[in-house]
Amino acid sequence: LAQDLTQVGEGTTRAVMFRIARVARMRVPAVEFTKGRFARRFNLQDEDRAKMYNWNLACVVMTSLPLVYMYMVNYETCWETSKTMKTLDPMHKQSIRYDMRLFVQ
Repeated sequence: LAQDLTQVGEGTTRAVMFRIARVARMRVPAVEFTKGRFARRFNLQDEDRAKMYNWNLACVVMTSLPLVYMYMVNYETCWETSKTMKTLDPMHKQSIRYDMRLFVQ
């Protein structure tokens, strides 16, 4: 092919190059449809599914943080609360009931 290009003139060189380009365009690579039973092609749906699982996990964790905090924290309205509780019920046998009418405005 290189000898053909050096021996022919300018017009025919262009024709030879077009012929080579045409032949190169006509070759279509064979597509391999099946590779194996468990082999899968890359799919963006898998990536989106993984992102959605991670976001759901993060949302569950972020939602549970305040709930865990409210469960673990010791609610005391003031520093005298523990003293009052010990005075009213030193053995911690009974729960103290509050009158809800006190809190209604």
